Amino acid sequence: VQAFLYAPVILFALFVGVWLDRRRRRSVLFVSNAARAFLIALIPVAHLTSMLSLPVFYAILFLVGTLTLVFEVGSLSYLPSLVAPDQLADANGRIQTSFSLAAIAGPSLGGVLAGVLTPPNALYISAAAFVLSPVLLATIRKEEPAPLAETGRAPIFASIKEGLRTVYADKMLRNLLSQSTSYNLFWNALNVVFLLY
Repeated sequence: VQAFLYAPVILFALFVGVWLDRRRRRSVLFVSNAARAFLIALIPVAHLTSMLSLPVFYAILFLVGTLTLVFEVGSLSYLPSLVAPDQLADANGRIQTSFSLAAIAGPSLGGVLAGVLTPPNALYISAAAFVLSPVLLATIRKEEPAPLAETGRAPIFASIKEGLRTVYADKMLRNLLSQSTSYNLFWNALNVVFLLY
């Protein structure tokens, strides 16, 4: 399960970053969460209609993982267009706090809901939460700056190469990348074992 959720990070993260640089993020965030709501609701529907199998389940997880990657990268890159530069550190802190609270409360709440409603029915609640996100995004009134014009863009692979060169040339960015890579690797390995034991 974890592999199918996180494989898109390994496969698509660099491409998603460049792709989002060339788009208005708000509409991408809107669509990605609406699509996640649909996909998560498909699981109990497939279960009810006896169409749920491991290949179907894994395909849905892979798509949800891809959309989660798009949403998370997009939300962090959308933030600077919503707040003033001197408010950015505080706003990023609030986002990370909300991620931490979700990571702490989410599994416990999910377990309670699965116990009360059964796991397939609890997924309807999860899908409803993803529907709430586009509704809240629609309330944002601040205009997002237009992306770079097509003529001013480097090809995707050239942009990826430039980004990697920038990260590896800067000691602080290089260290942050090393830290986040090792953290994600070992944290997700721990999560798999934790669920079993």
